[in-house]
Parts: sequence; structure tokens; C-alpha cells
Amino acid sequence: MRLNLGCGKTRFEGWKNIDISREARADEFYDINEGIKETNGSIEEIHAGCVLEQVGDFMFVLNECWRVLQEGGILKGYVPSTDSKVLHLDPEDKRFFQTGSFDYFNKNKEHWQNFGKVYGYKGWSITEAEINEGGIIHFTLQK
Repeated sequence: MRLNLGCGKTRFEGWKNIDISREARADEFYDINEGIKETNGSIEEIHAGCVLEQVGDFMFVLNECWRVLQEGGILKGYVPSTDSKVLHLDPEDKRFFQTGSFDYFNKNKEHWQNFGKVYGYKGWSITEAEINEGGIIHFTLQK
């Protein structure tokens, strides 16, 4: 199974589309800040576009993604960077990222060893992050 978290108007066929807003084109409506309603290791892929920067407890939601993903499962998405083109553009955004921010989630990187692990982030095997010309960071994390 695949999840599309915070789907909004972007519905993925063959995926379970989840959003809190009744205006969204979702299959299920609930707040991921309270947890992801899937069993441990039951998901092969998660898409999270324009949602992780808006959650209340980022670490909890990221760790929930890790929990529900199968071993080797993928979390892909995009978030705003600190680039002035997108910084504070959306009034609902609570956090912003740099490509190096994703080193805090990678268990093979010093930033996770020294900080991310201590903060309580689950260790991901692979993290990739690339910023586009519009200031949006596209990322991939593998469990």
C-alpha cells in the first residue's frame, strides 16, 4: 500500500489519499499530527508534498512515517527551503529546511549521530535532498 499524506487536491490513483481538510480529494480525513492510522511496517511508499512543514510536531510525524513504512520503504516529498522565494510565503508553514537538514535524519551521517539521534529521530538508511530553482527541496528518505 502507498500513502499520499496531505493530498489536498492532488489525488493519486492506486494510493490511499489522506488529508485533514474536507475540501481535499482524500479517501480518508484525519489529522496526521495524532498519528498515521496504519499498522507498523505495512506501507511501501509515502508521498508528503507540502505537508511536513505545516505539522505541529514534525519529529512525531516523521517518526510515524518511519513506523508505518516497510523495511526499505520510501518517503518522498517536498518542503520549502530558506530561499527568499518561498520563505514565509505560505502563512501555514511552521518550519523551513536546507538540504543539509536531512543529514539529521540519516543514521549514517554525523548530524544524526550527534544531534538527530539525541533529539529522538528514527535513523533513515538513505536521505537525498535537492533544491530546485523555485526554492523547494525535493527529498527522498529510505527506511
